[in-house]
Amino acid sequence: MDIDANLRRLSALTDHPRLAVIDDAVMAHIHARRGDDQHIGFRLPILAALAAVAIGAASTRALENPMSGPALAPFAPLGPLAPSTLLATDR
Repeated sequence: MDIDANLRRLSALTDHPRLAVIDDAVMAHIHARRGDDQHIGFRLPILAALAAVAIGAASTRALENPMSGPALAPFAPLGPLAPSTLLATDR
């Protein structure tokens, strides 16, 4: 398979006659669809903004009473089951 020969053969072919009018058909279709979908342009961002505000409000309410647990300080006294304390015990 010779790529150069195939490219020369393709360059010698003439364009399909419908290619000359396809741009007008595509643009007419786009303009027709734009009129149908124009109301979505404002609804979707407003809905997304309201959802973001609702999620933010819900997350702050959930964090008002945080669960208390032991502090996880890396330099705190070792716990009773830390590997270094288990190895240091006398048998």
